[in-house]
Amino acid sequence: MSVRQPLLWASAHDLLPDVLRPTLLRRLGIRIPNSALIRSGLRIIGDGTATIGSGAFLNHDCLLETADEITIGERVSFGYGVMIMTSAHDIEDPSHRAGPWRVAPVKIGAGAWLGAGVTVMSGVTIGPGAVIGAGSIVTHDCAANGLYLGTPARWVKDLPTTGK
Repeated sequence: MSVRQPLLWASAHDLLPDVLRPTLLRRLGIRIPNSALIRSGLRIIGDGTATIGSGAFLNHDCLLETADEITIGERVSFGYGVMIMTSAHDIEDPSHRAGPWRVAPVKIGAGAWLGAGVTVMSGVTIGPGAVIGAGSIVTHDCAANGLYLGTPARWVKDLPTTGK
């Protein structure tokens, strides 16, 4: 067993205080400031890298699949069980539908909010201030300050860009 496995297990465990989680994640190569709040249950799969911005919040039981780079901006909020995927398979012929494996980075802009159970697929960029509704599957880029809902996620409306 590599050193990485026990660190991954410990970083996800309920017994680890939230304030210590960023320190442990940095030992795993994740770029993360102490101001980020990561709840228990975070799973990191793959050998790629991730950057988590200051003031970001990742709720319980999220998954980062790091076959390619994941960039999570400042003050981004993840609901419970958000999954970020950086790999997929192309669809091939009927004899074997799961074709060649491909990877692509995922970028989530500052201030975005991903509701509970959102899945973001490889190669997607979510613009700053965008909101992705709970349970949505994001397969295409989302513009800044837009509200997106559904499976696949579709634009619903533009959100205000100034304070209340």
